[in-house]
Amino acid sequence: MQGHGSAADGLVRVTAALGGHIESVEIEPAAMRLPSPDLAEAVRAATNVALADLRSAIAGATGVPDATAMVEQLREVQRTAVPQLQGFVDTLTRVQQRLASGERP
Repeated sequence: MQGHGSAADGLVRVTAALGGHIESVEIEPAAMRLPSPDLAEAVRAATNVALADLRSAIAGATGVPDATAMVEQLREVQRTAVPQLQGFVDTLTRVQQRLASGERP
């Protein structure tokens, strides 16, 4: 799995690999005419884009769950499960009371 990034109109390209390792840095000869601070900024920017692209690829491959959807599903479970559990507890209480009084359940 890799992430790719570029900067300076594609003159600088970076490939990031799993573990946050930089697999390759490609600098076109035309980029060498840039002032060194601009070239350094292009390498930094391309690297950050490659790392962000890698994170996005990892998230897509691992199916990171949507937290909002999970919360909504949990609320639905709570909404339906609580009354069912209360009914179960009520039934058990009535059976226990009948047994204690000598009645048949």
